[in-house]
Amino acid sequence: MLRMMRLTPPPAKLGILLTGTVCLALLATDAAAQPTREPEVVGAAGTVSPIVVSLDRSLTFYQGTLGLKSDAIREASAKETPPPLILTLEGPPEGRMRWSHVTFPGTMWWAEPLEFGDVERKAAQPRIQDPGAVTLIFAVRDLDSILAKVKKAGTPVVTPGGLPVRVEAGGTKGRAILVKDPDDHFIELIQPDTVPTSAPPNDLIDGHVRITIADTDRTMRLYRDLLGFRPQVGAFGASEGLSALTGLSRAQFRLTTASVPGEPRLTLEFLEVKGAERQSRRTNIQDPGVTRLQFYVRDLDVAVAHFKNAGGEVISIGGKPVTLPNFPKSIIVRDLNNFFIILTEKKAPKA
Repeated sequence: MLRMMRLTPPPAKLGILLTGTVCLALLATDAAAQPTREPEVVGAAGTVSPIVVSLDRSLTFYQGTLGLKSDAIREASAKETPPPLILTLEGPPEGRMRWSHVTFPGTMWWAEPLEFGDVERKAAQPRIQDPGAVTLIFAVRDLDSILAKVKKAGTPVVTPGGLPVRVEAGGTKGRAILVKDPDDHFIELIQPDTVPTSAPPNDLIDGHVRITIADTDRTMRLYRDLLGFRPQVGAFGASEGLSALTGLSRAQFRLTTASVPGEPRLTLEFLEVKGAERQSRRTNIQDPGVTRLQFYVRDLDVAVAHFKNAGGEVISIGGKPVTLPNFPKSIIVRDLNNFFIILTEKKAPKA
């Protein structure tokens, strides 16, 4: 958790390789709607936190099956004296937290599997088209080798037929498959036809994050107009690659790509699905299957107001920021798509 909140992220080994992996052909620049004010978001640590049932089981998947590296497990419990402030920040002050950090080679994104205990939990099981679903997208050197390990571990495969499909969009060509981790978080594995010579010497060579949203226009009114993201907003259209990958044969997809203000090496994809039955869920932060992100913001009070005005809410205890030792004040909000986000105040550098 402390690493999650560092103010200086590690240098990228490889730029974002496959932004818009399967749908770049759908993108259209939305220049007229770009914000003119200074961005309220001023950076990010690259943290994506899948909430899990068992941290040990999750690390077995990310370490043993995918071959990623992680650091030591950390824990905070309400049974400590005094109870750690981090529990007040996260929401369940009577509970327990266990977490570790998993590095994604070649990218600034990294995961923090997080297990809550001693508190009521209910597993969230979003489908790929449901708002609140998150997909971790990994570029790999040898998809067949990784897929063999994934299947041997009993990992559920989402792609119909259980075999990779061709993906061709926006100049990117490769073979891809969609699977789930032990807590129903989606993992896309894609082997590009051409691996950059600058790629790290790993089986997994790059990664980025895609989040499924309910409504692109409403979501962009928050992230673009209020928070300062500069997205390429896509139009709805059929995508043979996404349809084959997800099994949503009759759906249309709208993909929006935006780098994080203040940290262009971090890119988020926003995916909206039409023509498939969807279900919006309202979960608690401790529920396995939900996901948490983190942004640095210029003014915490202003950023919180933006989230509230867009249909979000504060979930930190008492609705007030928490200042952890040796770290700026932070608060956790839920956005309109049921994503949990740590907002940490960090003054933007002077131009």
